[in-house]
Amino acid sequence: MKKTVALVYGGDSSEAGVSVKSGKHIAREIDKERYQVYEIMITGRDWKVLLEDGTSPQIDKADFSFIYPSQPRSRRVTFDIALIMIHGTPGENGRLQAYFEMIGIPFTTCSAVVSAITFDKYATKCYLRDTGIKLAPDILIRRGDRFNPDEIVSKLGLPLFIKPNEGGSSFGTTKVKSVEE
Repeated sequence: MKKTVALVYGGDSSEAGVSVKSGKHIAREIDKERYQVYEIMITGRDWKVLLEDGTSPQIDKADFSFIYPSQPRSRRVTFDIALIMIHGTPGENGRLQAYFEMIGIPFTTCSAVVSAITFDKYATKCYLRDTGIKLAPDILIRRGDRFNPDEIVSKLGLPLFIKPNEGGSSFGTTKVKSVEE
């Protein structure tokens, strides 16, 4: 009997487009003999299934199921596992994982707690700082904080990288080669 897989992609971050490409690629490549795959697009509160006939039934968030509008009668589809392909929020920050943990659906990423810690770069470094793992020096600057570029360069050296604390691995990352930058 085939496993029913929710292939979840989309998301709410600047990485949503990358997520959709990843999800579509997996949808093409996954073994259809072993798995019944349903593509699920999550955008904000809009969670819908993208069916081959072009219809898009909504996911029931109470149990992560949907009504398949088949003839002559509809049937409820539930999932054996969720394959999370969302880059960024809510697929990497632990929110989606916490939801699946709460309703009891297995998923393919690490736990909600691990996701939440590792999505926050500063929290990850704080967690690892006393473990003996060598970490690059850093400075956390929050929105609205005042900072002195000369002090930052004095502590970190050049070149250095500026990146969002809770963002993707490439979006918003800037290589700084001089104090003026």
